Amino acid sequence: MGPVKRWSDGKVTMIILIIAIKIILLSKVLALEQSLKLQTIEELVKEYSPLVWLAPGERFLPMSVDEFLKHVHPELPDSSIKPIYDLNDDPDKYVEYYSELKELEELKKNILTNRIKRNYKNLGNESPSLLPTGNLSEKWFLVTNKPIDTLKQEKDSFIYGKDPNIDSNVPIYAVVTICEDIEENSLENHIFETKKIKIVSENKNNRYIPVSLPRSFDSKAPIHIVMAETVTQKEEVEIKNDTKPSIDENLKIEGSSNIIEDSNVWSNQKPSTDWQPSNLDTVIKYNTKPLNKKLATSFFVDYWMFYPYSAGKIMCSIDLGPLGPIPIPLVFGFCLGTKKEFGGHIGDWEHVSLYFPSAKLMPTDMYVSAHDAGAYYTYQSRTGTFDFRKQETRKGIFQKPNFPKTVRTSKNHPVLFSAEGSHGLWTAPGKHRYVRVPRLYDINGFGIPWKTWDNIDIFYSNNMEKDPKTPNWLKFRGKWGNQKSKCHPLTNMGLHLCEVSDGPTGIPKKVPHFQCAAHHTSTI
Repeated sequence: MGPVKRWSDGKVTMIILIIAIKIILLSKVLALEQSLKLQTIEELVKEYSPLVWLAPGERFLPMSVDEFLKHVHPELPDSSIKPIYDLNDDPDKYVEYYSELKELEELKKNILTNRIKRNYKNLGNESPSLLPTGNLSEKWFLVTNKPIDTLKQEKDSFIYGKDPNIDSNVPIYAVVTICEDIEENSLENHIFETKKIKIVSENKNNRYIPVSLPRSFDSKAPIHIVMAETVTQKEEVEIKNDTKPSIDENLKIEGSSNIIEDSNVWSNQKPSTDWQPSNLDTVIKYNTKPLNKKLATSFFVDYWMFYPYSAGKIMCSIDLGPLGPIPIPLVFGFCLGTKKEFGGHIGDWEHVSLYFPSAKLMPTDMYVSAHDAGAYYTYQSRTGTFDFRKQETRKGIFQKPNFPKTVRTSKNHPVLFSAEGSHGLWTAPGKHRYVRVPRLYDINGFGIPWKTWDNIDIFYSNNMEKDPKTPNWLKFRGKWGNQKSKCHPLTNMGLHLCEVSDGPTGIPKKVPHFQCAAHHTSTI
């Protein structure tokens, strides 16, 4: 019985060992799949990261958060701050602030929020990890170490930011939300058909070739138009599923000039107006076979741009003495009162969002934010543009901007325009009204091109709170700037008119504009 028992024990041990090996191998396979999935997601995030044109003459440029934190310190509102003592104006000394006793005790319980001493003389030498975080940080403000008026007068002040083309340390922050894996929608069979179509355009200025495909064609499948140097009657035009829809730069229509490629659209050149409608009979081949490379997970990404300062709007006002300044309309374009700037603030977050559905290597939807409003756009893979779908006003009954109807792309990157001073994002250059009373406008154009994909910091919202690599500033839930000041006397009665507004809230306080199609988000 001894040898049999030993053999039996050995067999059990072997089975356990085999199971353990299988578990280890399975975990490695899953880890590899997860790594490949994240790699694909991050490639897409970079591929479709926006090209942002900063306005001509823009004074207040973007900046990295880490650099910004060197010039501010956390404070509670005036009503809660109790100054203890003020030592000599020595760089090595500090002013010490204490919050109310009850809140002070709460702060002491959390080492990450236990920042009671505020060294605003040399905060740059301290670690940003000492920021207050979590729900206890919601009442805090990140206040400049120097008065705002002083900072405006200093030519090298941090509030003027950095040129992203000169300073490579100006990132864009991408926050990715991964949805639950869902079953891929694959076509049962490979389908390849040939149809005869007509290439016709009613718009002479249209640089795209409109193509009408049968209903059996996947309306969301990307296509790549490939043509010969000159298209003649009945010449075949092959359209393939491809991840990068584009039009050949050498494409010519008989009797017309070249169609301008994407890279020239936003230069000083203008699209040719010589192209006439054509009724050429053209054979088109389309391939409905699914892409070989698929993404089995849907996700959406919020691209965040940070500016250290947002300029207010210059408004014509009249001073009513004890009642303070009141904005008044221009009379035949002239201000009969005094021009004054209202609404400037330290810290400025701007964003655009993209949604990528499962099994698609391109976005289907985009949200562009401008001030307290925004617009949803739908991606058209055939033209490489986003078309306006609807808009919303998140706050303020007087904000009703007219959003442009089309967003163009440059090599898959949505082309956006940052408003001068205020940095609101628009999808076309020009002058855009966004508040009716008083009339407030954003002006933008072709200033500095910010290629955001050159420097992207990617974070995942699914584990942002638990990931030890997440910077503490992403857990700060307070205001990214000074407290409002120089306000109208009737501010407490609902007239929100201040020369300096509160700093904005940061990423953790923002509500996403897209939701997962599945029941809830995935964990990574």
